[in-house]
Amino acid sequence: MTEDTVITQSFPSALREEIASLLKQFAFVAKYETSAFFEVIVDNETLTIPYRVYYDESVLSHLNGLTSMQLDIIYCIYSRHANGFVRQKCISAIIASKHSWTMPFIIRITGEYVIEILENIYSQMESIDSLNLRNFLLTNKAFYKVTKDRVASYWNYYYRMRYRQKDDFVGFKVLKYFDEIIMAGQKPPTV
Repeated sequence: MTEDTVITQSFPSALREEIASLLKQFAFVAKYETSAFFEVIVDNETLTIPYRVYYDESVLSHLNGLTSMQLDIIYCIYSRHANGFVRQKCISAIIASKHSWTMPFIIRITGEYVIEILENIYSQMESIDSLNLRNFLLTNKAFYKVTKDRVASYWNYYYRMRYRQKDDFVGFKVLKYFDEIIMAGQKPPTV
């Protein structure tokens, strides 16, 4: 599979023109083959998103002149980067996006082990579009369950000694907020 295909299948078909434009502007050359993926449904389309990408990080230094939508696409792609600092920067850039297709990138990274990224999400989570979040979580229940299981597993393996009470661990605080969004409908819960 080409990297162009990897990127294209990560987003809804309505974005094909935007993505084609980005693919002409930037060379997404992978240092290693992109081989692991996860599937989610966004706006009634199945998206196949890479678990990790290994693209040259210098692309992020050449984003002048891009539209806000193109920036969100780039940041979504790079939120899957192998470098945790790159993921952290990019997820912070899309967390307040109003595009429904940013949700799988935000939710997936919530189920990862880098506590600094979880802390960034927690500090900005009221910026997440609650309607998009709720719709995504309700449409992708199995994906969300896996995310919750991963948070629990990483807490147990890496952070249990530091955060003996689950409620003290930032990953569980984020999940609690997400669960409250589901239960509350569109109204965001108080933090």
